[in-house]
Amino acid sequence: QPLPYYQVYTATKHALLAFCRSLEVELADSGVRMTVILPSGVRTPMAARYEAVAEKLGTYFFPPEEVARRTLEAAARGRFLVRLGLKESLLIRLGNLLPFLQRPVMVLVKRRLDRHLFFPCAGGPRRGKKEYLEKE
Repeated sequence: QPLPYYQVYTATKHALLAFCRSLEVELADSGVRMTVILPSGVRTPMAARYEAVAEKLGTYFFPPEEVARRTLEAAARGRFLVRLGLKESLLIRLGNLLPFLQRPVMVLVKRRLDRHLFFPCAGGPRRGKKEYLEKE
């Protein structure tokens, strides 16, 4: 799914998934299997600053131990792709089934992000960084 204000992150995630799908096909006859896991978020020190906003948006950040456990379980079952996060999984499936809805839904996500985040880019919210940091 596209994600407003996170173009590089989103493009990288899409590229990695396409790479893994291609590699999985190439390895089909080798006996090597892959598991790709796409969590909505993982509770790490780097992601800590986004957790409060993610909570306001209804996004769950998984503990790293749970992501590791679910990855191992999926690999043991031979699953190629696992998405963690019900809301995000539903949005992805909706976008795949009804692509014309993807843009309006993501515009709504962008508007919610605008209410909760400071972005120094031109299209971001207008409030200043100082005001944003004071709210945290």
